[in-house]
Amino acid sequence: MYRLALLLFLSLMFLLRVQYVLAQSVDVIVFVADIPQFSVDPSEFPASSVDSPTNESEMITFSATALDPESSNYYFIVCKTDDIQSQLGQEPTCPGGIWCSAGINPNGNEASCNYEISPLDVEINDWYAFACSPGTGFCSGSHQGVGDGGSPFVVNHAPEIISIENSGDQDPGGTFVWNVVASDPDTARGRDLVKFFACKSDRFENGTCLDGYWCESEFGLSDLTCEFKTPDTYRDQIKDVYIFVIDSNGLGSSSILQGSKSTVSVNNVPPQIFNIRLNDGNDIDLITSTERLIYTSATIRDRNSCIPQEIVAVTASLYRSSVGYENCSLPQDANFNNCYPQVICTPKDDRICETNEASIDYECFFSLKFYSDPTDSGSLYEEDDWRVSFYAQDEDGTFTIKEVFSGVNVMSLLGIDSDPEISYGSLYAGETISPVSKVIRVFSRANVAMDGVFYGNPMISEFGVQVPVENQRFALSQTPFSQANVLTDKPLYHPLGLGKPVSDMTVFIRTYWGISVAEDIAPGNYAGENYIVGVKKQ
Repeated sequence: MYRLALLLFLSLMFLLRVQYVLAQSVDVIVFVADIPQFSVDPSEFPASSVDSPTNESEMITFSATALDPESSNYYFIVCKTDDIQSQLGQEPTCPGGIWCSAGINPNGNEASCNYEISPLDVEINDWYAFACSPGTGFCSGSHQGVGDGGSPFVVNHAPEIISIENSGDQDPGGTFVWNVVASDPDTARGRDLVKFFACKSDRFENGTCLDGYWCESEFGLSDLTCEFKTPDTYRDQIKDVYIFVIDSNGLGSSSILQGSKSTVSVNNVPPQIFNIRLNDGNDIDLITSTERLIYTSATIRDRNSCIPQEIVAVTASLYRSSVGYENCSLPQDANFNNCYPQVICTPKDDRICETNEASIDYECFFSLKFYSDPTDSGSLYEEDDWRVSFYAQDEDGTFTIKEVFSGVNVMSLLGIDSDPEISYGSLYAGETISPVSKVIRVFSRANVAMDGVFYGNPMISEFGVQVPVENQRFALSQTPFSQANVLTDKPLYHPLGLGKPVSDMTVFIRTYWGISVAEDIAPGNYAGENYIVGVKKQ
């Protein structure tokens, strides 16, 4: 043990001696390398957190300021791990991966670099900032910043769209329903929620449909629904719909289905007809020898709107019930005895409805001929009545036909006319016109076949002398005076066989008249009045 200690001592003395000798003959210079230090903490911009992440594909900026004690330039680099590799004269590298590098920066000046967030980045991303001296290759310790501006940066990923469906076309007043299945991959604060908008155009920014939307869903995890109920009155149109999905941070989906277009239609529906009125529910009294204006009205309702561009035709047809609309719907069906087809109807009071209105009142007028078939009690068609049907058509050719609920009667019209006078001419006392031969035409102005009731007054001269009424006789053909019908001052029924007019052509019969003058009658001009009254043919 003693010998070992002595040897060690001698060796130490020898070494110290050598150093002493060298120190007396050579100057030794020692270099101490200073390391850059951050004077302003590294930070990220925008600052992110779990509650306020940065959207994918956005740019994140890292910045810091460093000082080098020797006032040299410095490298600023942000790594993915707490590991830096630096060599003299070379830009440092990050063995565990790099976010970005600012290169060489002047001493004391802010350095910054950018990183565009990739959709492939994970949700939580640590970062480590370093300042390195290019002159020595030495680097500062890693720095992760402080607060929300410090590591890590948090990524908000775009939601995915899995499927889009809708309920299909709807009638006015119906509800369009859109169903979207979507999801969001982020889970740092629990699963992010998603929602969607059914926009009216493809212009969508910052969670807003710039041209309006049909509906929007609530936020949810996956299965999303929104509804749009159409008003009860809505034009039949094709609607474009564009679906956009966002997450709870307002980031839109990057799916190929984002902004996808679909179309839905508001169906065309047939017009509806209400409140049909014919002559205000009153029976129709015709006018002899002319036409009677008959009023009818109805309310036309089209749930696609009642504007003229939607309702293109409203007509009405008036007919005897046993004829029916099916035989009185076209112009060629016209028969003024029993059918008045396709009279054009117009809006009441010339009123034009608005687009969001459904109903408007229409009115029409029929000019009924005096010979239109009667349907009152005792007439040939007493089992019938008169009815009106309205026809309403929209611009798509869809139409509705509706008949009045209860018809009215056309009343029997008794109307008769004749030539204005019987001229017996100049007669001798005691003369008789035989056969009866003075012709008087009797005209029908009625809508029924008629017989007649005949009566008259005595003929009186300017001197007050009378020819008894019984001295006149009549017949329906030239008949001997003695066999003809005696005219009296009391009504006498006589069959005429005067038929019902069926057109505008005049219907008449001829009656033949004669007179017998007494042998002692005084001369003079004699005049009187005879009457023919029409009655229903028995």
